Amino acid sequence: MTKRLFIALPLPLKQIEKLADYFKSLDWAKAKWTKPENLHLTIYFLGEVRVEDLESLKTKIQETLVEIKPFVLEFDQIKFGPSGQKPTMLWAVFKDNREDFNFRQKIFLAVKEFLTSANNRPPKLIPHMTLAKFKDGDYNKKIQPLDLENLRVFKCQLIESQLTKSGSVYTILAEYDLK
Repeated sequence: MTKRLFIALPLPLKQIEKLADYFKSLDWAKAKWTKPENLHLTIYFLGEVRVEDLESLKTKIQETLVEIKPFVLEFDQIKFGPSGQKPTMLWAVFKDNREDFNFRQKIFLAVKEFLTSANNRPPKLIPHMTLAKFKDGDYNKKIQPLDLENLRVFKCQLIESQLTKSGSVYTILAEYDLK
């Protein structure tokens, strides 16, 4: 048996509320907006991990995070993604920086042994959160600018994602503080 897992950064309530207001200000009929309670910044998508490996995975993440200090991610822009192909998502993108890169690399090295070959690759280098998904049409719309505060990173979460017909259901399995 496996669980579909990812590691993410939680958002402060103030940012979630600002993003929820932003969603309401746009009239995009074909967009499937991320529920405010599901907003997060994904650090690494692990994919399917065996249940019997879960406790070892949690321990490995905890041991790795002892070395990592809190840092700040600077908000960059709202844009369509993924780059280089027909857009299917609306992202809030944060600027890459050295602290974030090191954080992602250390997390990747810590969890690598638990990954399937399909997910055994370094994480994406540009931090972003998915605001909406869509199939056709809405990527031709004009993106309204958004002034979002920088994200202070002082904790991360190990999250299970269960796919359902009505959308993803997230369960936080562990939460880790950066020291």
